[in-house]
Amino acid sequence: MGTRVIDVSDINSKSSYMLDKINQYIHHSYLIKYLEPPTIDEDKLFLLIAMCQDMDLDDTLEAYIISTMLVQIALDIHEEVSVEKKLQSIQQTEQQLKVLAGDYYSGLYYSLLSKVDAVTMIKSIATCIKRINEHKIRVYRQDPSYSDSITESLRIIESELFINMAETYQLTNWKTVISEVLLLKRINREKERYVKTGFSVITGDFSTNHSSMDEVLEQFDRLAQHTQDRIQTILSTSTFTAEVISGVQSIVNRFNRPVHHIVEEG
Repeated sequence: MGTRVIDVSDINSKSSYMLDKINQYIHHSYLIKYLEPPTIDEDKLFLLIAMCQDMDLDDTLEAYIISTMLVQIALDIHEEVSVEKKLQSIQQTEQQLKVLAGDYYSGLYYSLLSKVDAVTMIKSIATCIKRINEHKIRVYRQDPSYSDSITESLRIIESELFINMAETYQLTNWKTVISEVLLLKRINREKERYVKTGFSVITGDFSTNHSSMDEVLEQFDRLAQHTQDRIQTILSTSTFTAEVISGVQSIVNRFNRPVHHIVEEG
């Protein structure tokens, strides 16, 4: 195992190849009858491929990338499960199937890594899942006993699996940029959630003196801007290729929208 090498040179080609492979793994004839196909975060896939761009895409690396994305998909699906008690029968069935789907996709990572004898990676991903779930509980309980902010817990939730890949291959220069880019994406999701529902877990970090929507959105924007500034500093001093910098920049640029644009769309 680990000797078959896929001959795709650029990041976009590798990403397309891996996206097809992941779609094959997540296809399940029973689940697709009742549930929408799970969402694959292509930005996260891009970051995985980009950090490994100088490596041969052999069986082991392919298994690592697919397993990481499968676990992310499973975690995302479990997060969609409603805790509301009063659900109609059809809604209850859908929620139960989401739990089943999340468990199924999570279980695939173990099977896939076992085929390439990746015992260490199996253990490290399991540790990541445990830490992510601990911080999810902390976030949704708004637990004040932690020394770090809710924002820092969200950073861990979003980036832990991907930092694990960087640590596995000793790509320490990737850890910070992954952490910041994925935090920026989460800040944007929380901001959109706040516009739509008036609630976001992240507002627990904001000043309680700012209660109007405009004032809260300004705090979202400041948080996002600080994160973007850190990303620009990282990129300007990094040794990343032009292709990587362009790809990261394209992700960041999607979040350069004034507050009123989101409010109007909502």
